[in-house]
Amino acid sequence: MSNSRSILFVVHFEGNKGGIARVGRLMYESLQPYRVISLFGQTEDFEEKEALGCQGSVLKFLAYMFYFGLFHGVRNWYFDHLGKASIILLLPAYLRRKLVVFLHDEEAWTKVRGRNLWVLRQANRLICNSQFTYDRFITRNFAFIEKTRVCLLAGVPPLFETTSTDPVTTASHADWLSGDQRFCLFVSRLWSKHRYKGYLELVDAFALFKSQRPDTRLKLVIIGRGDDEPFLRNRIEELNLQDEVVHFNDVDDPTLVQFYQACEALVFPSSREGFGFVFLEAMVVGKACIGLENQPAEEIIQHEKTGLLLPDNSPHTLTTVLFDIELAPEKYQQYGAAGKKRYQERFTNEHFRHRFLAAI
Repeated sequence: MSNSRSILFVVHFEGNKGGIARVGRLMYESLQPYRVISLFGQTEDFEEKEALGCQGSVLKFLAYMFYFGLFHGVRNWYFDHLGKASIILLLPAYLRRKLVVFLHDEEAWTKVRGRNLWVLRQANRLICNSQFTYDRFITRNFAFIEKTRVCLLAGVPPLFETTSTDPVTTASHADWLSGDQRFCLFVSRLWSKHRYKGYLELVDAFALFKSQRPDTRLKLVIIGRGDDEPFLRNRIEELNLQDEVVHFNDVDDPTLVQFYQACEALVFPSSREGFGFVFLEAMVVGKACIGLENQPAEEIIQHEKTGLLLPDNSPHTLTTVLFDIELAPEKYQQYGAAGKKRYQERFTNEHFRHRFLAAI
């Protein structure tokens, strides 16, 4: 039964639009709100009858808030993003009984100022996506410690929990998924401002790895889109790695699942992550995960049990891991099996629901 007094405002309502969109979907499934209002997207694209899209219009976003507050008695407001929650300041205080805001990554890692600071003051509950984000947020915004909680993220789209048997339709993908290739996998958006995710260091590591082991069969697949694609491809060509490193920007979700299933391990050496849903996507299909220490990866990966936590993402450090994957694949298979068990015990959608409802 939906909560007739609650509305959830999200940036996106399609789960394939990134991590924050995934959180919005998880919040919706946990809350069962009266309506969910998506800033982007179109109403007719949503299967859920209570979902409304604003096609990017902030004015429409605001109009829905006033309409449901004034004429439908909505008093509980949930936002999946601090930056978009500032719109609530335009709503009269008597229409706001409860305000809950989910905090992510950079928006919570610095001293919050301006209108976002006013949102924090008005909020009844602030939810951080990991202990890592919580610690950084409270260090810089200690005044809000009493109203802030941690809700460690969890869950993957149902597609990832279903073994895919349908053949891929793209020949270039089929070559990599035929079972003859041994490859590590990196999955992320490829934006120049987000090079901290470590894909360039990973390419450099493969160049070093190849120079030391020229007969290797181990390769690298990078899946993602963004403005940094030309730079990435130039780096691959400059290092003469066209046969060892391949980039795909046209992988749909069913094919992505098959890439996870076929890889040796997920290598995601990001140095500024708020959580890392890609780790869960790999774990649910039984693949080892490699991330960094002193990052939220520590809350997901058990070192030398479900994967590895590295001290840094330097090419030298990553090369050492590549050698290990090359020489001891059975160890990473064991990591993957343990990771799948850990996912089932701690990171399902139901685990998120319990954590989120307890936090609010």
